[in-house]
Amino acid sequence: MDFAHRRAREVVHQRQKLGSLLHGDALRGEVRLEGGQIEPRRPGGAAVRSATFNEYDEEVNRSLEVGAKFESADRRVRVNGAAYHNWISGRQLAVQTSAFNPGEVDTINSPGTTRVWGLEIEASVTPIDGLTLNAGYGFADSKRPLVRVLGALRDPGLPLTPEHQGTAAVDYVLFDRGFGKLMGHVDWNISSGYDVGAFTPANAPKVTRNVWNAQLSLANIPVGDSRARVTAWIKNIFDKETLTYVIAVPGDTGFGGLYSPPRTYGVEVGFRF
Repeated sequence: MDFAHRRAREVVHQRQKLGSLLHGDALRGEVRLEGGQIEPRRPGGAAVRSATFNEYDEEVNRSLEVGAKFESADRRVRVNGAAYHNWISGRQLAVQTSAFNPGEVDTINSPGTTRVWGLEIEASVTPIDGLTLNAGYGFADSKRPLVRVLGALRDPGLPLTPEHQGTAAVDYVLFDRGFGKLMGHVDWNISSGYDVGAFTPANAPKVTRNVWNAQLSLANIPVGDSRARVTAWIKNIFDKETLTYVIAVPGDTGFGGLYSPPRTYGVEVGFRF
């Protein structure tokens, strides 16, 4: 009865704290605005995979970014956001010079200017002690000049950059006792389709992400003068099969690719001396 009564009081206290957070404390805090401009450069050189050691010029990336950060007075709510715009001049691209041998490659500079813009936002909320909720979202778009490859004008694309991507995670400390600290974690990663390489044909399958992972850890286990940690984990909980790599087959109209690993689980044991 004592334990049940105490637990009921804790739940009521947590609900009251959550209500206070959402209706009062979260509205008071600190907002910081930031901005900046940088201009990194990638030096030019000679293409070592080129039969003629083709020379190429430097790549210049002018980047403008503005952002804002919010943190509540009790530090239970944090939100960061940023928007950016990049202007890439002389974009360095590896282009295939043989229709049948993908190993014959030159590095060239793209004509004109490649523009990339987007935004990123992430938030972290601790509604009750021991529970942390995290979420993030990113958007990216671009405009690229066409490049002549093997006699045809082609779109170089923007590899490894999905238009939409998001993450979500939950961390919870179940208990913290003298014999150890039990923590749970679940995360989800998702994205729209994207290409893994430049000049990927328009009809090629897109690579995507949509995977759930989880783990349960008992940390700070006293072992003499040391501490141990035992973690049980599972990746790709729902056993989803998604493409992680796609490549055009030389001399053919098909594509080759790799799929994400199946559901995988295991246990890890570590010691801190």
